[in-house]
This record gives sequence, structure tokens and C-alpha cells, in this order.
Amino acid sequence: KNLPTPPPATTTTTMSFTVGQHVWVSIGREMHSAKIKELLASNMAKVQWTTMLTYAVVSMDDIKPMFDSNGVSSKFSRRKRGQTDRFVPPPPTKQERNTVMT
Repeated sequence: KNLPTPPPATTTTTMSFTVGQHVWVSIGREMHSAKIKELLASNMAKVQWTTMLTYAVVSMDDIKPMFDSNGVSSKFSRRKRGQTDRFVPPPPTKQERNTVMT
């Protein structure tokens, strides 16, 4: 038998971040905005949350850039919108209601 070959293993590339850079930090399924305050050894960074202004130490694997090198919002900053099949018709106008009742 001729079995299909598995795809080659992908290597994860680590993005380089700088102190003062605005980033997204993923915690569970949520993304929170923060600013890098200090780059620590062993793949960790100290960030300041933009909402509470408190600090936390997070893994570099959980950090995503907020903007790309040109200052444009990165793909992580764009809201994902799902398509729905819901449609609610507008409520009838006064004239339409009156004609239905008579």
C-alpha cells in the first residue's frame, strides 16, 4: 500500500517584543490588552494590564502583538464576527397595524 506521508512538523517561531510595546495577552479563551514593562529571562515578561494598571508575569507564548511593524492593527486585534442566519423582521408601522385590525 502507498500510505500518505504526514505533513512536516512545524516549528514555532517566537516573536520579538520590546519594552513599552502594547500587546494582547491570552488567558484561557480571552484576550486582554497590556503593555510590556520588562522582559524577563526564561521566556517570561512582566506586563501591565491597561484596564487595572496592575502587573503580572506571563509567558511569551501567551503574548500576541497589538500592532504590526507599520502601526497597523495586527490580525489578533480584529474582531471575529460569525455569520448568523437569524432575521427579525421590523415591527409593523401604525398604518400596517390599523389595516390588519380592520
